[in-house]
Amino acid sequence: MKLSRIRKGVRNVTEGGWVDRIPIDALEGVAFRVRGARNPDAIKLRADLIAALDEEQRTALPADTVEAIATEVMARAVLLDWNLTDEADALIPFTPEAALDLLTDPEIGETMREGVAYAAAVVAAQGRDALETDAKN
Repeated sequence: MKLSRIRKGVRNVTEGGWVDRIPIDALEGVAFRVRGARNPDAIKLRADLIAALDEEQRTALPADTVEAIATEVMARAVLLDWNLTDEADALIPFTPEAALDLLTDPEIGETMREGVAYAAAVVAAQGRDALETDAKN
């Protein structure tokens, strides 16, 4: 296998790509530009957020803390852009802060997190699939 193909597979995870056709009814027509959840920035941010906790919190991370960290990592290091519009069909500009607001919204947050997680898995799989296909050739 050529090193250029390995680099391309890694770029798919680290630079990301657009994913549409998310198989969640409420997200029909939505597209997310995401990186794989294990991209270097996400790994570093996750480690930094855990390191910022006191020793007692790190010893036995409560489920709500784990969820809060995962959501912040998703908003700041996985999700890069979206095609979301408001009720007046105006484009909602992407920012990590806006992403965190929507990902933690009590009404739609869980659905948004599921959609972003799905998109991140697709991007990671595309990189992996390209590498596996090249390995077979």
